[in-house]
Amino acid sequence: MLHRCPPKVTHHSSLTPRADRPSRTTPLPRRARCPPEVAHWFCVDLQGRFGILYEDWVPLNSSVAGWIETYALADAAQRMLRVEAWKGRGATNRTRALISALPGLTAVPEVEGLADNWWQSDGALLALYEGEAKVFRSEEATFAALYAETKQRAEELRVTLHSIDP
Repeated sequence: MLHRCPPKVTHHSSLTPRADRPSRTTPLPRRARCPPEVAHWFCVDLQGRFGILYEDWVPLNSSVAGWIETYALADAAQRMLRVEAWKGRGATNRTRALISALPGLTAVPEVEGLADNWWQSDGALLALYEGEAKVFRSEEATFAALYAETKQRAEELRVTLHSIDP
């Protein structure tokens, strides 16, 4: 469910406040609390950016269309071979290294990524999800994955991965 972000909210949490979280400066009205199934809201801000709101606002994509493209790519990746996946602090560094090491790997412009991004090349997709890590202030929530269309392309990508391992 998408919601227009409340314009004056700077921090929000429907969970019990903890000492390491900033206090809410403008609480949301009771009816606008996060649903119990998720810890955050999916919102569109006044600039049309799609993102998530918890205690902070983190735009994921420059538009709702970019967010839809992200999910279309995630769906396509589910039908591909996952070569490797990384979580946590190393995910962003590994993604940067792969972008430099893989010739022809380019950002997917339709994603319009701000915190979540996708790159593609012949027979490969690379995803980096940093939005939840930013909104929850936890690098451990960062996720990256590399996908290949064929077994042969997956083997080529594995060779490249081994060549850039420190």
